[in-house]
Amino acid sequence: MWAHSMATVARALLAFGGLILAAKAIGQPWTVVTGVAVASLAAGLAVFHAIPIGDFLLAMAAWAGAAVAVQKLSVRLLSVRSFLQGTATVLVQRGKVLDNNLRTANLTVENMMTLLREKNAFKLSDVETAVLEPDGQVTVMLKTDSQPVTPTTLHLTMASEPAPHVVVLDGQVMADGLADAGKERPWLLEEIRKQGANSLSDVFLAQVDGQGQLYVDLFNDRVNAPPTRLANRPLLLAQLKQLEADLESFALQTKDVAAKAGYAEGARMLTSVINRTRIYLEK
Repeated sequence: MWAHSMATVARALLAFGGLILAAKAIGQPWTVVTGVAVASLAAGLAVFHAIPIGDFLLAMAAWAGAAVAVQKLSVRLLSVRSFLQGTATVLVQRGKVLDNNLRTANLTVENMMTLLREKNAFKLSDVETAVLEPDGQVTVMLKTDSQPVTPTTLHLTMASEPAPHVVVLDGQVMADGLADAGKERPWLLEEIRKQGANSLSDVFLAQVDGQGQLYVDLFNDRVNAPPTRLANRPLLLAQLKQLEADLESFALQTKDVAAKAGYAEGARMLTSVINRTRIYLEK
């Protein structure tokens, strides 16, 4: 009996090791292959009545123990983790497709282009670097002139904005959300009435954003005029002044005559805009 049980465990562990090698060979995560195998064992328990149930349970226990042991080893040991999960593979470097790495990763050009499109990189000419991660996902860094414009690239300083909070859901006040937003129930009732609700029961969803403005969605789906975001006006004025100052600074720093003229003209145009809109933005 003991010898039979040990033989069952040994066969299960041998099959486990073989599946890990097979998974590595075909480029699939070992956890997926192991999960499929365990599911097959469980199905066999219901179908193959000739095999003792004890052997099935022993084999499944051996597989589960081996999987847990391998998982813990992969966390602790880099060599085990590299063997099981693989390492990142560079597919595109400095805008050039590395065809040898592509073949090593068992990817076709079509596969690579599909993965790039999933990251909104539709043109190879826009890609600076693309890396195939061990989990099969591709991370993409676009070339500088193809990256989205952000306040940082424009040298603008933006005020941080706290996370929004849901304060009403299905006509019920979310007390924790209201407290986290720093608002009280009387304020909430007044604001929802301004946006067309007679009572809380009319409100499907209400959310307070980081600037203290309330968004309200009613059950009857009436389209209301968006609330006036007065709090944005001083911020917009400050951003315009910052951009004006940056352009003036660039004009002083550059030695390129054409660039100096362009920066100066941009600063003059912003000065004109600020002067015309200041009376409205300072309200």
